[in-house]
Amino acid sequence: MFELHELENQLELEDVNKDILYIKPYYDKLISYFKDSHIISIPFDYEDLIEGKQASIINPSTNVEKYFNVQLKNFNDIRRSYQSKTSLKERLSNNKIKWKVFFFILTRFNTLLIEAIIKEGYVFKDFYIGKLGKVLAKNSKPIVDWSTSFKNKKAIEDAGGIPYYKEGFERAKLNKEEYKGVKWLVHLSAYHYYYKWTLKSAHLGKLPEIKEFSFIPYRGDNSATSRLVEYRNTFTEQELINKYNSELCL
Repeated sequence: MFELHELENQLELEDVNKDILYIKPYYDKLISYFKDSHIISIPFDYEDLIEGKQASIINPSTNVEKYFNVQLKNFNDIRRSYQSKTSLKERLSNNKIKWKVFFFILTRFNTLLIEAIIKEGYVFKDFYIGKLGKVLAKNSKPIVDWSTSFKNKKAIEDAGGIPYYKEGFERAKLNKEEYKGVKWLVHLSAYHYYYKWTLKSAHLGKLPEIKEFSFIPYRGDNSATSRLVEYRNTFTEQELINKYNSELCL
């Protein structure tokens, strides 16, 4: 992304330089005209001209004065464009940032965005890439909490017990034996939050390549996914049920 930023900045700078090279001869030619206007005694102030404050001749009586007004209008049109381009060139030339600074800005933006999505229900909307927000969903099937379950299983084995397995239960039942298996599987709540990325036909029309991409949130101890789980765990089961029945999906 940093390299893309640098490339976009460079390409835009090249375009601006081309525009300036195109405009500059016309700009300079008009400047020369106004400097020569002193010869024919037409009021002229260079600083006012550059700042767009040069007044036109009121009620011009000669063709020379009329032409002066026409050239003044032409110059003001070109001056605005020229100054706009040169200002943009200066900004783009100073727009280069170090990789560490760019990374910090991007990371900070991502952190604030995730916090707003999670805690404030903010939905990030973009003209090209669609929208991103959180959704509260209900699982149609039980989902095992494998992390907690494996800890339970190990604790049972360490204590000399037998973790419960359906196959073991069925075998003991068939042999008419007592089965002492201890249940260790733990299921997650049916209600959970997840990030949802939504695209519409309008987005595909503006950026067709986006259909080749998928959205997979990063997972880790301090990731956006783990923070969403932490947020979900601040609610009781009943609170989640109430929120599920009232919150609108994206």
